[in-house]
Amino acid sequence: LYTPQGKFQLYVDELMQTGDGAMMQALEELKSKLSKEGLFAEERKRPLPKFPKVVGVATSLDGAVLKDIVKVAMRRGRVRFLVSPCQVQGEGAAVQICNSIEKLAPHVDVIIVARGGGSSTDLWAFNDERLARTIAGCKVPIVSAIGHEVDYTIADFVSDVRAPTPSAAAERVVPDFSVLESERTELHHRLLRIFQRMIGTARQTLDMEITKSQHLFQKQSSSFRQLFSDLSRRLSEQHPKARLMRDRVELEKLTEQASNLQQNMLSSYRQEMGALIGKLDALSPLRVLARGYSVVMDSHGHILTQAEHTNIDEKINVRLHKGKIVCRVEEISS
Repeated sequence: LYTPQGKFQLYVDELMQTGDGAMMQALEELKSKLSKEGLFAEERKRPLPKFPKVVGVATSLDGAVLKDIVKVAMRRGRVRFLVSPCQVQGEGAAVQICNSIEKLAPHVDVIIVARGGGSSTDLWAFNDERLARTIAGCKVPIVSAIGHEVDYTIADFVSDVRAPTPSAAAERVVPDFSVLESERTELHHRLLRIFQRMIGTARQTLDMEITKSQHLFQKQSSSFRQLFSDLSRRLSEQHPKARLMRDRVELEKLTEQASNLQQNMLSSYRQEMGALIGKLDALSPLRVLARGYSVVMDSHGHILTQAEHTNIDEKINVRLHKGKIVCRVEEISS
């Protein structure tokens, strides 16, 4: 202190950040460390399952996050949820989130880690290093839905998919079964049209082969008739009995040869026609039913391909090779 001038002189030995500055510096250092280890790399991230049977959710039971996820999921399709409640804010939250992920992983197809919006301090548990490594090492894909769309945490960078909101996470995970059902119906109609075209083509081919065989047979028959006519004329012109006898013997041989040739041609044509008819018969859906298979339809006439598409006590129709059976569902197993 310089009293005459009223001045202070301050000597600084060390500078240290505190508060948000220290937190942000630690966050940037952790991000750099994990990025160098490859935890943020796109090539290590896994695709989400197209048709998950069980979806795990790690979040707090307080607030609207879980309700939003379930509401969206129920609107879109048929998926079961397994929830592991955990603290998502404050001291000890990161450990609880890690424990929830580890509990859910063996029993689900995909996990949603979610919480609502808040300040950077409220979301700080999702910047934890142990949580980042737990997400990276999880055996099933993880979708992060933390805070609002503008909020980013280390958990978002490590997760396989980042959703801007919990509702958006549910839309990414749960397929829209109404769209899938429409696509399935369209595919069914397309396959039916293709099958009908195949049957029509096979019938046209068979008709062409039959017509071709008939024309060939008629041509050969005409040739034989002409041959017989020529032989008869030549015999009638021969008066000596010896020549007549020789011609008669020759005629009998030729007749026998012509008859044998005619029988061989007829047998060959029958075999060709039988093969073509067999091909047509093999394409017929009734042929499949004749081998013991059946077609199962619900009460609206839609073909059933999965047991879960029907309900207990629902009537179903079983189409057999001959006739139809009306049944009632007593038990459903996958």
